[in-house]
Parts: sequence; C-alpha cells; structure tokens
Amino acid sequence: MKWMKRIWIPLLMVFAFGVLGMGNMEIETGEGTLYGTLEKAKGHPREVVVLIAGSGPTDRDCNSLVVPGRMDSFLQLSQALNREGYSVFRYDKRTAGKSRESFGEQVIVFDDFVRDAILVVEAMQEMGYENIHLVGHSQGAMVAMRVAQATPVASVTHLSGPSDPIDKAFLQQLEILPKDLYEEAEQAFAKIRNGGEIGSVSEELEAYFSDRTASFLSNWMQYDPVKEAQAVQVPLQFIGGGEDTQVLAEDLNVFTSQIEGASVQLIPNMNHVLKRVESERENQQSYQDPSYALDPALVESIVYFLSRT
Repeated sequence: MKWMKRIWIPLLMVFAFGVLGMGNMEIETGEGTLYGTLEKAKGHPREVVVLIAGSGPTDRDCNSLVVPGRMDSFLQLSQALNREGYSVFRYDKRTAGKSRESFGEQVIVFDDFVRDAILVVEAMQEMGYENIHLVGHSQGAMVAMRVAQATPVASVTHLSGPSDPIDKAFLQQLEILPKDLYEEAEQAFAKIRNGGEIGSVSEELEAYFSDRTASFLSNWMQYDPVKEAQAVQVPLQFIGGGEDTQVLAEDLNVFTSQIEGASVQLIPNMNHVLKRVESERENQQSYQDPSYALDPALVESIVYFLSRT
C-alpha cells in the first residue's frame, strides 16, 4: 500500500583523502552481538562518525526487512563521508541484518537501542577515537540524543526526526489512513498510556500495534524530542528534507524556536530516506531503488558541521 511508505516506523568522485580500509566488527552486548562495518579514512584520524539507523528492522546500509528493495542511504552516506576524510561506523540494529540472527526473537524496549549505541561509542573509544560524532536518522535521532546525555561524544546530527513525542508524531502520520483505522490507532495509544493490553487490531495496523510492541512504544513515548535536545550539551545539528512526507519541515521550525545555538537546515529536495527527488513518483521509487543518490547538500551540511565541532 502506498500509504505505508509514508509512515515512519517503522557518487562517483576522486578520493580527497584516501580510504584506509573497511573492516567488519562485532560488539558484544550481553544479550547478543551487534555486527557492523568500520570504514576508515586518513583525513581525520582521531575522529569517527557513528551512523544510527531509524525505525523498524533496519540494517547498517539503511535497508529494512519490511520494505522491498534497497535504499542504501547509510552505505552512500558512509562512502561520501569517507571521501571527505572521515572514518565511519555503521551497524545492523539488534532487529536487523546479521545482528538479528544473534539476538533472535526478543521483546525489546526503546532503551535497548540506546544501550546498544552506548556500547558502540565505548567500542570506538577503546579503538582510540577521541571525537565521536553521532548521526541519527529518524528514530535514530532520538537514540543519538539520549546517548549524548549518557556518554561523551563530540556532536550530534539529528536527521529527519520528529519534534513531537512518538505517539503524537505517529498519529500525525496516520492521518492519511481511513477514519476508522485512525481512530483505532488512537485507541491503541490510549491503551498503552494506561498500561493496558492492546489486544487484536485490524490487519493494516498489526505491524505497528500489538501486545508485543506495547512495551516498546510505552518506553519510547516518555521521551519528548525538544526536551531531550535541550539536555544535549554538545554541538547539535538538525537537518530535514523539504520532500519528506513522514517528518515534515514544520518540525525544524519547532527545533529552531526551542533550541538555542543549534544548527538547523532544511534541504528542499531531500526526502525521508535522504535522497534527492524531484517528484512524488521519485519519492516513492527511492525507497526501493539504490540508484537514487543522496542529496549532495546533506553531505555538504554534515561535513561543514563536523569541521566546526
């Protein structure tokens, strides 16, 4: 269904600095193993960028088990930052890729993703990186802000994340649904707030609401993005896309008005998966076709921000 792609749950250049190499890494959590890739570059030997993926079962390349085809947004971003001299680490969430095989079927909460990312930061510190920059996309933007409050990092880039708590933000996205489904989603969130069981829901909503996901959503709902951003004590950058149909440009205005000193940029032709698109048709296709390139303004903005932190 076309509406599902609107719901957020879920380059060819000469190398400027040279790439040192790519290596797979394993990070033990006590519950399972996080598998990732560290792509090293020469330009900034004491710095590393950690990419934190968004909602759903999303792997290190930013591809999802629930979306057919590939996006490769993080693969492309990693390669682009490498060309600018930055080493980059990206990893499969515990619900995706090779990590999923290790963790198996577990009931998880939002804070599990935060704890995983803290362990990633600690692994980078143990490797000798002094300045660790977090780049979180969508749900990963909130993860990055929580991590920055718990362990030393150099900066946070908040990519395409909402300004409202997840229950309000999610319901705004669900407004495109038929009225009966939207009201059912409202009722599901009300049950979660009251600590009750969700029970059965319509087939169209089963991917989002179940007794299995209730604890995850309840944990996530307690975090207000604006308040979390205000608590971050390192340089903070907000980037959104003008063609993002999942997290709207208005969210950037909220952050601009509430967060002092933050860098805020709207990239007019960028969509939610960080690709440059010129039409709604291209927006839809870019979720399944890796030939769509990252918006070059995204890389320029991140590199400029990193150079000043």
